[in-house]
Amino acid sequence: MDLLIGGPDRPPSKRMQEQMRLDEQERRKAFREGRTSTNQSSDSGNQEGYWSYMQRQVTERTERLNLAGDQMERLEESSSNWARDVSKFVQTQKRKAVMGALSSKFGL
Repeated sequence: MDLLIGGPDRPPSKRMQEQMRLDEQERRKAFREGRTSTNQSSDSGNQEGYWSYMQRQVTERTERLNLAGDQMERLEESSSNWARDVSKFVQTQKRKAVMGALSSKFGL
């Protein structure tokens, strides 16, 4: 038996099988009661279907990744600014050290 990680031939997960079973029960119940849509049921109105759940999860994760990306860009920018400021400070200190050494050596 081959283990399929993904793709169209992948067997449904236990959660998907359970959701399909519940959806089929609701459809049969609605048919017996003469309803044409399961959305009229008060129970299914507040329950989220499997694909809706997956879509919502992907959307939420994408939003979180976008926020994390924005934070990383700000961190990169602030780190770059800090490194530039440190480099300027070091250059200034080197210049002052050289000028101080020259002035003490030549008595300026």
